[in-house]
Amino acid sequence: MTNGLCTFDDLVRTPDDGQRYEVIDGSLVVTPMAGGEHQPLVRLLFEQIFKAGSPDLVVLPGAQLHLGTDAPIPDLVVVRDQVSLPAAFTAADVVLVVEVVGPGQRERDRVTKFALYQRAGVEFYLIADLDGMTMWQLQEGQYRQLATSTGWVLDVAVPFPMRLIQGRYFSQ
Repeated sequence: MTNGLCTFDDLVRTPDDGQRYEVIDGSLVVTPMAGGEHQPLVRLLFEQIFKAGSPDLVVLPGAQLHLGTDAPIPDLVVVRDQVSLPAAFTAADVVLVVEVVGPGQRERDRVTKFALYQRAGVEFYLIADLDGMTMWQLQEGQYRQLATSTGWVLDVAVPFPMRLIQGRYFSQ
């Protein structure tokens, strides 16, 4: 710890016990692995983003980010293809971060992580929950709403053209 705040280095020394550890605003955040409708939605979005992406991009579930003093683990991250994958990705590596809002996580994903990714300079942020999806794009240091789903469908042209159909999972 530095000045009473948790750092990325502290996180690296944390033992793997099946919990999800993140450093957000200097605090160690511990959450159990998500279940219920959360994981199927993450899987569905992974498949659709993977199919829409290009060969120079890699879609990863639960990848560690190293954003200054913060070390979040988004549900999905799209990064530029690299020869070797680092232990943690920086904002310069990241094209898109996806958070699926789980039970009790609404404020964390919509407020805390929103501010964290904006401050770190992550260009695109997608938030998905049972109410729909919203894509944000960083413009002049601030997130601006790029698109929001109509029904269960979200169409965007950037960071690459894609159509995300969230309702497919819930209508089965």
